[in-house]
Amino acid sequence: MKSHGFEARTTGNTDGGADIIAKTTIGELNKKFYIQCKYYNKSVSVHAIQEAYAGCAYHGNDGTPVVITNNRITPNARRYAKKMGVEVIGDLEIKALFKAQATGEIFNPKKNELMAILLGSITNNEEYTLQVLIEPEQIQEVDNKERLKIELMEGFDKAAELTREAARLYEVASNNTQMALALQKELLLKNLEYG
Repeated sequence: MKSHGFEARTTGNTDGGADIIAKTTIGELNKKFYIQCKYYNKSVSVHAIQEAYAGCAYHGNDGTPVVITNNRITPNARRYAKKMGVEVIGDLEIKALFKAQATGEIFNPKKNELMAILLGSITNNEEYTLQVLIEPEQIQEVDNKERLKIELMEGFDKAAELTREAARLYEVASNNTQMALALQKELLLKNLEYG
């Protein structure tokens, strides 16, 4: 955050749901963010959104709650975040940041404040950032093709997640079946001993 012009600090053990508090000034606008960081090897769920929302309230409720993760954010968590006013930066947004860094161009403009500030900083385009922060309704929506692509990817991710869960449950069921057979065998042998 500091490398992008933020004054930032970690909250320590008493985070209340916010790991980082970051402030910046863009033009004449002062912005403050309460950031919940989730470095996960699994998808981020609604719980992280609730933590960020609580962290913002805990620290004064004078900024925007944000969840940043290296992984995907479930569609349900994204919908919940939108309703709660929590900004999310997940794997899709991280890819957009890396793409902007590699090309110097902004693809699929985001209406989210922190994302817009980071994209503007990476591409040295303060005009873009100000446009998002001052006139968010004028930023182009992601075109229908890109939106469909995102929805399809989220659908495939959800299907893959459910497939992994089904495989895990099948393994549990198989183990339980083996244990039940072993128990039946043991009981049958005891019955024959005493019979």
